[in-house]
This record gives sequence, structure tokens and C-alpha cells, in this order.
Amino acid sequence: MAIDDPTVSKLIAAASRTRRIPVHVADDKPLCDFYFPAIHRDGPVQIAVSTGGAGPALAARLRDRVAASLPAGLGEAVTRFGRLRAAVRFADPSHGASRRRMRWLNGFGREAAWSDLGSLSNAEIGRLVRRYLAETASDRQDAAWSSEASASSSVSTVAAR
Repeated sequence: MAIDDPTVSKLIAAASRTRRIPVHVADDKPLCDFYFPAIHRDGPVQIAVSTGGAGPALAARLRDRVAASLPAGLGEAVTRFGRLRAAVRFADPSHGASRRRMRWLNGFGREAAWSDLGSLSNAEIGRLVRRYLAETASDRQDAAWSSEASASSSVSTVAAR
């Protein structure tokens, strides 16, 4: 809240706390349960900077500096990478494939230029999913064989009883 009366601010803060409502009192750090960060948003990318109430103007200045250093089109790149991630998961959905998917996606995400990520078309995403499936085929076959062997062993154990 931003009221230019310290007495009223303290009363409102106390009343809020008795109702378990977090409160922020402008320019009175001891009465604050939280602080408002300076936020930069670009699509799904969110960057927050806080000084813990010590200098909101400095937080805004730092936020602007950080935002200026980010690659152009970052939000779009993250959005399209998210589509690739969903497509890879759709193509290889098992819980056991989680590490394999993340390892491949992490490798691709670290290698690809931001501009390339930002321009991923649906056709390119399809091509990359096929690349993922080809590059991880032996891992998926090993996992399937291991599952079959484990299931076969379990069936043999049950049948032997």
C-alpha cells in the first residue's frame, strides 16, 4: 500500500496480518512481507530484479541493463523451443524416456543459435523430432529390450511358483 500516513499504514498492515494477508508498505521495509521486483517480460521469459526494498530505482536500472543484454527475439526462441520440447515428448512419451529427452533437448538447446531457435517452423520441428528419434533409436531399443527381459523374468518367476 502507498499511504502517506505512517500511523494509518501501520494500522492497515496490522489488520492485514491478523487476516493472514501479506502486506507491502511503501517506504517502510520493516512493515513489508514482500517486495515488488522490477520485471522484464518477453513472452514466456521473465526476469525479476530486487534490491529487497533498498533501492527500487536501482532494481529498475539493473533490470533495464539485463534486458538490453538479452538476445533479440529471446521470447520467440523460447516459445518455439517449448513447441519442440512438446513434440519430442509426444514422440517419445514414456516416463522412462525423460532423461533421454532432456539430455537431447539440453544438447540441442545449448548448440543452436538464438536466431535459429526463434525461427523454428513446424516443418523444422518435425525434422528435429525425426532426428531425435534417429539419434536415440539404440537407447530406446535397449530400454525396450530391458523392459521385455524384465517382464519375461517376472513371468518366469510367477510361473515357477
